[in-house]
Amino acid sequence: MTVMLTLEAEFRHTLSGGQRLHLRGAQADGKTVAATWYAPEHFTRRQVDAIFDQLTQGVRLTLDGYWSAATFNDKKRFTFVAQFIRVGDGQCLP
Repeated sequence: MTVMLTLEAEFRHTLSGGQRLHLRGAQADGKTVAATWYAPEHFTRRQVDAIFDQLTQGVRLTLDGYWSAATFNDKKRFTFVAQFIRVGDGQCLP
């Protein structure tokens, strides 16, 4: 899936100490997308920061992964779980 970021990315930690990036963007057809990328455990904070620093509003991302559904307040919400992320024409990262 290809998206254009509409907001700056958010960096968060999981309860187990993992690192993740929350992404908000839009597809070419205007459909909005919420995505989460979980950094592999072997990635250092410096490596994750290097990716995070590139994720500014207006950047094009290619994401490979799957859709995940969750229910909050009786509303079903979908988030794309990105297993691989490519910033612009850069390399594909796990």
